[in-house]
Amino acid sequence: MASEVARPAKRPLADRASTMWLVTAAFGLVLVFWAVLTPLYGAPDEIAHVDSAIRVAQVHTWPAPGEAHYLSGVTYTKFGELQLRNDQRSTFAEIFADRPGISPGIDQMTQHPPLFYLMAAVVLKLVHFMDLRWDIVVMILRYFDILLVLPLPWLVFASVKRVLKSPKIALLGAVSLFFVPQLQQIVSAVSNDSLAVLLGAVTAWLMIRFLTGAQRVRDVVFVSIALGLFLLTKGTAVPAVPFVALGLLFARRVVPVGWGRRILDTLLGGAVAGVIGGWWFVRNIVLYHDIQPSGLAGQRPTITWPEGEGRDLGNYMQAFWDTVTGSFWGRFGGLQYPMTPYLTDLLTAVSLLVVAAFAFRRGAFRRDALLIASFPVVTLLLLIANTWRVYGRTALVYGVQGRYFYIAIVALIVISAIAWSRAVVEPKTKLLAARAVVIGAPAVTVYGLSLEYRGAYEKLHLAFDPDGAYTWAYSSAVGPHWIALVVALTAVVGLVAVIWCFRAVSQRLLPEESAIIREAALTHEGNRR
Repeated sequence: MASEVARPAKRPLADRASTMWLVTAAFGLVLVFWAVLTPLYGAPDEIAHVDSAIRVAQVHTWPAPGEAHYLSGVTYTKFGELQLRNDQRSTFAEIFADRPGISPGIDQMTQHPPLFYLMAAVVLKLVHFMDLRWDIVVMILRYFDILLVLPLPWLVFASVKRVLKSPKIALLGAVSLFFVPQLQQIVSAVSNDSLAVLLGAVTAWLMIRFLTGAQRVRDVVFVSIALGLFLLTKGTAVPAVPFVALGLLFARRVVPVGWGRRILDTLLGGAVAGVIGGWWFVRNIVLYHDIQPSGLAGQRPTITWPEGEGRDLGNYMQAFWDTVTGSFWGRFGGLQYPMTPYLTDLLTAVSLLVVAAFAFRRGAFRRDALLIASFPVVTLLLLIANTWRVYGRTALVYGVQGRYFYIAIVALIVISAIAWSRAVVEPKTKLLAARAVVIGAPAVTVYGLSLEYRGAYEKLHLAFDPDGAYTWAYSSAVGPHWIALVVALTAVVGLVAVIWCFRAVSQRLLPEESAIIREAALTHEGNRR
């Protein structure tokens, strides 16, 4: 009698690659929706990012902070042709032929390292941007930014699963990206934030791998390369330096090692990251006596406080809270279309309370949680220190943006996942909470998209106005047919993803499926000991 061959156990829905591909497709389509919805130059500093990319592609220069003037042709696209129908706009070749040279305005983006702009310049060269309408060029750069962040759901899923060994919680972590529509708008516009978010996420994922057992020399080198590239992207990468250093020094080791090996790993990581990207900030200190000099410092003069007056901590903290919470979750357009503060305050307060109460309790994850949390915590401390200093110099609380925390979005979601996995333990409550995330996160995204549409095209009115839809269709670079296709695809794929994820988090595991997860968890815990 032929022996029966045992079939391998199926993975649960939450742990299948097909599920994550579906989530990624939905995420990518939402980003494309944002790209076609947001008016040209309608995202924070978008024209400055476009100008810097074109300067690198056309002029091949990177001036000192505060010394880069907008190209006259780029300025004209905003103030001369933005209100035209898309089919009436000019190519960049036509514009620069009529308007060579520079304009008086200062493009502050040369305060940043140039990596993103070098990459964007390569894209511009590949598509022969001078022969294209300028609005099409802006859209191409937006699509390039979207491609950069497409791995984000996978990086979140892999990081959460690496720590908690739960495919369901990892899937919920990826879905939770839909709770943050401001992130979606920022990374679907032309901005160096997209590359910074990607490299911040890769750095966090590699560091989490190190914390959970991937601790060979090559792992130290990999995380250091990611950190170095991150540093060559934006000054907001600086908080990742202590995050990586603390992780290399204090991670629980699979193979016990002494402090000598820990210090050597940290020095190796610092050397690799320093050679790739850290040198930029050493250069800044030598040349400008500042880690990152402001590109607009000359336009924000120092003031002298009246006698007896000075910084007010209460006013500062109120402005800091309102601005950070609002612009983290959703303050769309050029930050002029905010989500209701009732929702943003609720999301922030609940998240902070649950993390504070449950993330750092004694247990298997405490050390990992503390080390991972250092990334957003250092980001917060540096942001407070910088904006408090600027407040004293200018009497203004500015430079406070919730999007500065997106570089640590993977770390934030992992910490939240640890906290919620401890806060919600009763099976029925866990099921209800999981379903609430699967339905609630996309609902917040839809709310954000509707707010951007109403703000940009309907003057925030709730009633539908055909004139608003017409303005969207013919002021956008892509026209009504592409918009209709994007809206339809996003709706269909998004609905399928919600239904599939709802099934995945509701699925009762078969014994063989539970065995797969249990074996992985036991192996993981054995390695950590």
